[in-house]
Amino acid sequence: MDVLLNILFWIVEFDYIWFFQTTFSALSPNTIVSILVWYFFLVWIALIIWVTKDITNRSSSLFVQIFSILLILLWTPFSIIIYLLIRPSKTLFEKYYDSTYEEEYYDDVEENITKCSHCGFKIWADYKYCPNCKTCLKRECIECKAILPEWLKVCPYCGKDQIKKEVVEEVKVEEIIPEIIKTPEVDTKGEETLESK
Repeated sequence: MDVLLNILFWIVEFDYIWFFQTTFSALSPNTIVSILVWYFFLVWIALIIWVTKDITNRSSSLFVQIFSILLILLWTPFSIIIYLLIRPSKTLFEKYYDSTYEEEYYDDVEENITKCSHCGFKIWADYKYCPNCKTCLKRECIECKAILPEWLKVCPYCGKDQIKKEVVEEVKVEEIIPEIIKTPEVDTKGEETLESK
């Protein structure tokens, strides 16, 4: 901790004005120009290395890679502005990730989408009624109350037939005829009344 405090104290107390005056007064104009040229050259080499790595991550086309590297090599570091404008916006990894994500998303969505059996409207698979034609798409099983598509004839869970059979009871004609034949009596007020048995 004392070492850090000593370094901070030295940084604060350092005489920067004296340092720059003595350094730059000792430099001749030729030395300053040569430092700037070397700095420019180092920046240029760094840009060539960066562009080479960047373009190989962004494009698999050999033509685009060579063109981008030659652009920086031949047109000095100022061509970096042109390179930044023409390079692909996404890396190959980002493109792959985006396409994989979209495929997985659309596969999941397509699994959950179906069409209405009546009008063909695209709906979510869990809808009970079609929002377009209002057709009932699902119903409860008569026996086990499971939710089933309307078109199923047999419940896959309990095996019960889902078509309601209308039971017609056989009734003897002798039992129905006396009830049909009975005619209501009309009393003096004009109201109909049934005879009492």
